[in-house]
Amino acid sequence: MDGRWTPTFPNAKYILAADEYAACEADGTAIFHENVLPIMEAGQAALVDTDYALDDEVWLTPAPGHTAGHVAVNIASRGRNAVMIGDLMQARSNWRTPNGVPIMTTIRRAPSRPADASWTAIARPTFWC
Repeated sequence: MDGRWTPTFPNAKYILAADEYAACEADGTAIFHENVLPIMEAGQAALVDTDYALDDEVWLTPAPGHTAGHVAVNIASRGRNAVMIGDLMQARSNWRTPNGVPIMTTIRRAPSRPADASWTAIARPTFWC
């Protein structure tokens, strides 16, 4: 609109992990300014913790790596689970890199403790998206 990007869904509330938002804001990339900032400026964003739960069927799991504060979205329904891992793994070849760390990542080490989050938590869904 008037040469400025506007959110595609004007009635939607966008749930953003606060840690990831802060890291992206600090980086100040064109992607942030063109795609994320307009959502904030439109008042459509809700900044949440990385372990936020929308309800009993949709919740976030910390999945740092691709970006600081990155999250996976967990979905449970009718006894089945799915995990949307986003950019945690961009391609199958990511698992062939040293220590299993994706090539495009901000954290250059493989998780070694359960507190390193996502790897243990997302390892057993019905399917990954």
